[in-house]
Amino acid sequence: MLLRKQMTIFAQLMRREAYIYRHRVPRYVINYLLIYPFLYSVCFGYLQAQSYFGAQASKTGTLSFAGVGLIMMMISSYRSTFELFHDLLDYKNVTYRMTILNPKLILLQHILFGWLLSFILTLPFYPIASVLAGHIFDTSNTNWLLLVPLLAAGSLCCVTYHLLAAIVLTRPEQISTFWFRGNFVMLVFGGAWIPHYVMCTVVPPIGYLAKLLPITYISDGLRQAIIGGDQFMPLYFCIPVLVCYSVLFTGCCWYMFRKRLDHL
Repeated sequence: MLLRKQMTIFAQLMRREAYIYRHRVPRYVINYLLIYPFLYSVCFGYLQAQSYFGAQASKTGTLSFAGVGLIMMMISSYRSTFELFHDLLDYKNVTYRMTILNPKLILLQHILFGWLLSFILTLPFYPIASVLAGHIFDTSNTNWLLLVPLLAAGSLCCVTYHLLAAIVLTRPEQISTFWFRGNFVMLVFGGAWIPHYVMCTVVPPIGYLAKLLPITYISDGLRQAIIGGDQFMPLYFCIPVLVCYSVLFTGCCWYMFRKRLDHL
C-alpha cells in the first residue's frame, strides 16, 4: 500500500514537471530543432572545414561536426537538472517533497525527467542537421538505429553528472567556474571538436587521460555511429561505459544529497 502511494506521488511529480515545462516547448522547438542544428552545421560542418581543409572539407567537416552533438547534450542536460540547484538554494521545495516521498525517489524523479527531456531535445539534432546542411554533413554511412541508444546513454550520463553538480554547488557564482573549469575543459579534451584518436596520435598522454572523461565515450560513440571506422571506439564498449558512469554519478548524487540535507 505504501509503495503504491509513493508511486502515485512520483507520477504526480512527473506530471507537474511536464505541466511546468509546457510553456517552454515553443522556445525549445525554435532553439533545439532549428537554430542549433543550422548554426552548428554551418559553423563547424562548413565554415570551419572550408577554412582549414578546402577540398577535403566534406569529409573533415563531418568528422568535426559529428562530435558537436555532445555540446547539445551538455546544454540540454544542464538546463533540465539545475532547477534542483536553485530549489536547494532558495525555494526549498525539495524539503517539502521529502515529507511525502522517499528521498531516493525524489532523486530518481529528477534524473528520469531530466533524462527524458534531454534525450528528446537531442534526438532530432542530427536528422535535422543532415536536412539543413545537405552535402556538408555526410550521413551516407550513418547507422541511425545505433545512434539512438548512444544518445540515450549519453543523455543519461550527462544528466546524472549535472545533477551531481547541482547538489554539490552551493553558490550562484560557482556556476560560471563550473562551466569554464569543468564543462568547457571536458568538451575540449572529451572530443567535441577533436577526435580522440587524433589526441592519441599527436599527444598520447592527453589521449590516455581523456579516456577518464565520460564524454569521451559520447563523442567517440557519436562518430562511430555517424561515420564508422576502426579509428573510433565501438558502440558496444561506449554505451556500457556510459551506463557505468551514470550509475556512479547517481550513487554520488545520493551520497551528497543525503549529506547536504542531512535527512537521515
